[in-house]
Amino acid sequence: MNVVGPRQEGKSTLVRDLLKSAAYVTLDDDAARRSLEEDPCNQLKALSDQAKDSALPVVIDEVQRLPELTFALKRIVDQDNRRGHFVLTGSADIFTSGKAYDSLAGRVTTLTLRPFSTAEIYRAAPCRILDAVAADPKNPLPLLPKPRSYDRPEIIDLVVRGGFPEMRQLPDRDRMGRSSNYVDSIIERDVVATASHFPTPKR
Repeated sequence: MNVVGPRQEGKSTLVRDLLKSAAYVTLDDDAARRSLEEDPCNQLKALSDQAKDSALPVVIDEVQRLPELTFALKRIVDQDNRRGHFVLTGSADIFTSGKAYDSLAGRVTTLTLRPFSTAEIYRAAPCRILDAVAADPKNPLPLLPKPRSYDRPEIIDLVVRGGFPEMRQLPDRDRMGRSSNYVDSIIERDVVATASHFPTPKR
C-alpha cells in the first residue's frame, strides 16, 4: 500500500492509529535513511522477516526521500508473495519519480489521502449516489441523505479554516502563520527535493 497526499493532512497519524504494532521506519531519521541507502534490500528484508510473525506490515514514512528503494521492494515482494509486506507514506508519489527504479505495477495500490472534506468535518454519512440509483433508478432522491443548510459565516469559516486537521483547530493568527510557513516549506524544500529526482529536460 502506498499512501500519498499533502504534508500535515494526517497520513502518518492515520497509519500509526490503524497499525499500532507495526514496525515503523521514518526516512526523516538521517541514520535510518543512510542505513537503507547503503544496503536497501537486506535492510528491508530483515524488517519484513521480523514483522512476519505479527502479520503486520513494515511502515516506511516519508518514503519520497529515498525513491531508489523501489527496486529493493520489488525484489522482496517477488521473492515472497505474502500480501501486505509494506505500507509506504509520503507527500510525493515515489512511483512517479524519475529516480524510482521500478513502478511496482500490479504489486502496489496507491491511496491518495486528501484534507478533510466538509462531510468529514461534520461527520456526515457518505452520499451513496450510485447505490441509490441502483436501488431505484427512477426515483433515487428519497434514498439520499438530506442536504445540510449553511449560512454565509459558516461557509466562510469552512473555506478559511480549510481541511488540514491540525491547522483547523488553531486560532486565526496562528493558522495564518502556519499556512504561510507551510507554503514556504513546500516551495523551498519539497518542490526542490522532488524536482531533483527528475531528469533535466534537453534543449
